[in-house]
Amino acid sequence: MTKKKAAKPRGGPGRLSSEEAARLPDRLLDAALELFNERTFADTTMEQIARRAGASTKTLYARYSDKAEVVEAVVNRIIERALAAHAADIASLDP
Repeated sequence: MTKKKAAKPRGGPGRLSSEEAARLPDRLLDAALELFNERTFADTTMEQIARRAGASTKTLYARYSDKAEVVEAVVNRIIERALAAHAADIASLDP
């Protein structure tokens, strides 16, 4: 009599689902912003950002070559969101 192995729960390294992959950029930038606010830019490492985002450093480096590129992406996202909110406010004023 042979026992069947139970299916392993999804976790650990491997491919992300399409939903998880779509959320990954925001997770990375959210984690970076949180850490920059808590520790400052100079005291934050790429490893800390990846860990906080629940990603690997390989994943982070695949998207950003260094911490300066991460902070640039964080700042650009803040600006884009502020401009979008401003545009929405202006659009709501138009008759």
